[in-house]
Amino acid sequence: VKAKAKRAGTTHPLVKAMPHAMFLLRLPSFIFGMLGIGATWVLARRTLGRNAAIVAAGVLAVLPLHINASHIIRYWSLIYLLGALFTMALLKSLDTDDRRDHLRVLLWLLLGTLTHPTFAITAVGLTVAAHLVANDGRIGLRWPTGAAWRLAWVPAVVLLLLFYTGLWLFFTTERLVGEAMEEIFIQVLDSFLITRRTKKAVKE
Repeated sequence: VKAKAKRAGTTHPLVKAMPHAMFLLRLPSFIFGMLGIGATWVLARRTLGRNAAIVAAGVLAVLPLHINASHIIRYWSLIYLLGALFTMALLKSLDTDDRRDHLRVLLWLLLGTLTHPTFAITAVGLTVAAHLVANDGRIGLRWPTGAAWRLAWVPAVVLLLLFYTGLWLFFTTERLVGEAMEEIFIQVLDSFLITRRTKKAVKE
């Protein structure tokens, strides 16, 4: 168990901020999993109605893959939660073209991709699929609006390119996605904890 916990500690920076007790390490996955079920309910109810929401949330709650993701330390349930939130924001932004909805799309896209780069694959697929359906429900290509380009898509591409370019410049390529992001998080967390200890010692 200790070996697994140590190995799992390299899979997501959030592990480093948690006390290394097995229950506490698994607790975020459970919370993210429950929130993911709630997000699925809201998404399905908004788009398909109450009956569809009951079915979607019920199926997800008993789905072995989601159950497994909701108790392991790798925090894949967080990826699902961010995916559901991104989908809700994307569909709403297509309907409203509102500034706040586009900014929510940007937020969830950045958080999801920075949590795990494979999130971007799903995000691209969802975005393309959503833009292949016209407002009247018929199949047809519709381009993102000017507000969508300006507030969501262009900033997302620029920020992610800058982030991963920084990783490529300052870390070896074999650690580009995994250990490099973890090391950045650890350095920031250690600096924060050292500062707090120093301030506490000075006061004492």
